Amino acid sequence: MPDDQTIVDAIYRDYKGLSEYLDQRSEPSYAQLVADSLRRNLVVSAASLFEQQIKDALIEFSRHRTDGDQAVMSLVRLTLVDRGFHTMFDWKGSSPNSFFSYFGDPFGSSLKKQCSDDYGLKEAAKAFLELGQLRNAMVHSNFAVFTFEKTAEEAYDQYRRAKVFVDFVITSLSSPLVNELN
Repeated sequence: MPDDQTIVDAIYRDYKGLSEYLDQRSEPSYAQLVADSLRRNLVVSAASLFEQQIKDALIEFSRHRTDGDQAVMSLVRLTLVDRGFHTMFDWKGSSPNSFFSYFGDPFGSSLKKQCSDDYGLKEAAKAFLELGQLRNAMVHSNFAVFTFEKTAEEAYDQYRRAKVFVDFVITSLSSPLVNELN
């Protein structure tokens, strides 16, 4: 898998291959079954990947900022990362400001400003939050029969858009400028 490709990209690529195979064999019922299954899996896989990537970035950020102090790292891991990730975001909102607020001033304010000033980043954040909200609704309902109006292609496109926001978060948390802003 190329460096810029994730497991979500591989899942989608495999789906497209299977879909073409079924279309060539005139199997529309199976093609629809695969499409329905994939769009659910894409949403959950993308949200899970993003959650893990942001958690990893938060751990590295904390490790760097505290020089790896085990007491602080344990506190961060147990309260924020392991048990509190989903409370860090306002999943029904359209802004990641609740997440950025955890970083205080001036760093959190800088992240808020960057996100609000950049239309593409703002839209990427909305895609991320919507994906997270959809994932939460899906896994806390009856997953197998949960319905939503996205095709597999639309779910994948949303993942690609949301990835811009996640990459921004990861880069921001690992940037040497973090030290200058705090």
